[in-house]
Amino acid sequence: MATKTKINLIGQGCISSLIATRCCCEKLRFTQFARTPESLTVEHLTYGKIHLPIPQQLNQDTRLDDIVILPLKAYAITTVLQQLQAVIEPTCCIVLLHNGLGTIEIAKQLYPNNHIVAAITNTAAFRSNKTIKHTGHGSTYFGTVHSGNISTATIEHHYSMLEKALYDAQMLTEILPALWTKLAVNAVINPLTAIHDLQNGGLSAPSYVKLINQILSEILTLAKAKQINIDHSTLLKTVNTVIYDTQDNFSSMQQDIEHGRRTEIDHINGYIVQQAEKMGLQVPTNKRLWLDIQKLEGHL
Repeated sequence: MATKTKINLIGQGCISSLIATRCCCEKLRFTQFARTPESLTVEHLTYGKIHLPIPQQLNQDTRLDDIVILPLKAYAITTVLQQLQAVIEPTCCIVLLHNGLGTIEIAKQLYPNNHIVAAITNTAAFRSNKTIKHTGHGSTYFGTVHSGNISTATIEHHYSMLEKALYDAQMLTEILPALWTKLAVNAVINPLTAIHDLQNGGLSAPSYVKLINQILSEILTLAKAKQINIDHSTLLKTVNTVIYDTQDNFSSMQQDIEHGRRTEIDHINGYIVQQAEKMGLQVPTNKRLWLDIQKLEGHL
């Protein structure tokens, strides 16, 4: 029997489609929304081949309550949050699920009364024509970044539903260290694989050791200044583990550059540079990577 609480998924990207697949197979009540809905098939490592329902289109009569998950590119979040203001109910839980940082502050400004959750996932997939191919299992971590005017009981209910809808999901009371760890992993793997046109495993070469340490040292200095508790040895181990575990994968940024798409660099290394400048810190290695990706995108 399907649950009463409804999961609303915005967009039809890989992660949104993986969550939709889980909702289908676990009999969770959900609706997927897309600007240009398509019929997609998911080749899932656990559930097999699943033909997803065709998403709906948002309109002026749409009302989104319960839980809204935004598994989108970071640069699209602000525009989508603005567009959804007319349809999201004030009791709704809004889940930001993307690479990079910089959208939490915007969500708080636009939705001061709502429960806002930030999430990260290591579940992997890629799209080939009309097929989403699930390529790797991974944990998902989420936590509240803004409680709004929502009761503790309702927030706990949101947590319960997210643990069912997301992959290997765990709620963290302190989500910021996990968000910054993920930011650091992305700040290393994404730009370096895109600039050098590598699979992730290529970064295990000895020639990248010094550069990776420079990137992480700058991020750790910034994190310390912002009183975010992460340490170098754990962070380096995490980066190397992700490089090893995903050695045959191409990063999302490498794929974006290869296919002439906009990247999320402004919300990854660009975010690090902007935050460092606000605090009077220098992060030259991250700044160089930010500018190099911008050049590849044709912005400079």
